[in-house]
Amino acid sequence: MSSYVSAEEVQAILDLARPAALLAAEVASRDFQEPRRLSLAQVEALTRRVENGRAEMATHLSAWLRKPHTVEVAAITEAHAAMLVASVVEPFCVIAFDGDGQIGFVLCDMTSLVGAVETAIGVEDVSQVAARPLTIVEERIALDLLRRVAVVTAGSLGVEAKNFRVMRAAKELERWDEAANPDPQRIGVQLTVAGPAVTSTLRVYVPGVKPPQVGKPTALAKDAKKLAPPHLAEIDVELRAELGTAEIPLQDLLGLDVGDVIVLDTKVGDLVAVTAEGRRCALAQLGRVDGRFAVQIRTVERCDELQTDRK
Repeated sequence: MSSYVSAEEVQAILDLARPAALLAAEVASRDFQEPRRLSLAQVEALTRRVENGRAEMATHLSAWLRKPHTVEVAAITEAHAAMLVASVVEPFCVIAFDGDGQIGFVLCDMTSLVGAVETAIGVEDVSQVAARPLTIVEERIALDLLRRVAVVTAGSLGVEAKNFRVMRAAKELERWDEAANPDPQRIGVQLTVAGPAVTSTLRVYVPGVKPPQVGKPTALAKDAKKLAPPHLAEIDVELRAELGTAEIPLQDLLGLDVGDVIVLDTKVGDLVAVTAEGRRCALAQLGRVDGRFAVQIRTVERCDELQTDRK
């Protein structure tokens, strides 16, 4: 078979996969045991929404804690209901609330919460506090202290938080977990609260958050065409990302049935090969964008000597 494409022209096509030609949009790595629904662009959009309420939260906490405090959005995550229950260690004081027909939570390190409550009631030195169960009065103070943070956080994500109460026993969490909504997903907002004496972390888990609509990133920048000769700039090239391979006996192949699992030679987190017209041109990280699989180029392989069939 004859080819009318020179080695230089083939190289120009392969060079279209240069990382410099990619937009800044990133691809989130994905572990199939911990499914993710949001793209990085959607997480960033949610982060910006929560950041709009930071000043209000800081003002509220500063009044209760008697000194200026700042609030920063440390992370936006997706959490499974079972993960929330498993992460709680006694003694604890979990603030629960209703949102979109499901239950949300506010979690705080117990030592930090005890210090905050004691500060709110007028204790001057809380440097030696330790984690302990709260009294009924202290629980009410903790509820008032954290309620506004949850209301602002959930509101910024489009969810009305209401019907606040305290969960203080493991059995309460276990009963909730058993009766949890079939959709256990929560958006976790990790807030860093910093004051003159201490820095602590608040985690607000908001149910019923609708994924924000974000623009779909394009695969290559428009000026990528400049890297190819003008007469090749509009040619489409088929790229393939190879997830992995497996060798199995023929009898196993013939016996495959729905539900069978084939283990590939690629481990979670490994780079996958990207090929252009059958030639490997790059290694990439597997992820997803807007619910669709995608790859982010990590290394590009240049072929210094490409063979063609042209004679």
